[in-house]
Amino acid sequence: MKTNQSDHLSARGEKKKHNVPYLLLVILALAGAYYFVFDPRDTSLPMLKCPFHMLTGLSCPACGLQRAIHLTLHGHPLAALSYNYFLIIAIPFALLLILAQRAPQDHKFDWAARIANHRYTLITFTILFIAWWIIRNVMGM
Repeated sequence: MKTNQSDHLSARGEKKKHNVPYLLLVILALAGAYYFVFDPRDTSLPMLKCPFHMLTGLSCPACGLQRAIHLTLHGHPLAALSYNYFLIIAIPFALLLILAQRAPQDHKFDWAARIANHRYTLITFTILFIAWWIIRNVMGM
């Protein structure tokens, strides 16, 4: 039986799609190792700088994330929260999105996909994200 070129292309596309989570895992592991070893509070180190903060002097919603990751990896999650309180919302939401990605393969996570993809969930997260952006700059957090 002959296979046509589109079958080969779709098989190759499926293979690439399955490699993405592994690539993300490798990138996450490398970033985690970097942030474990190097402390972003040390200004002599080559750390990413927030372009929004550099241009405006204001904090973006993610400012403090590098320092929070470093402290969390060293077992200080409460100290990490002091750098970015939005992590209380962002971390559970990120975990929900990860579970939702598993739903097509593992139907026990269908509930996560329904919640994560619900428009009210996305609207609520967006409103909270923007509110945090405003609050942290008005209150100097």
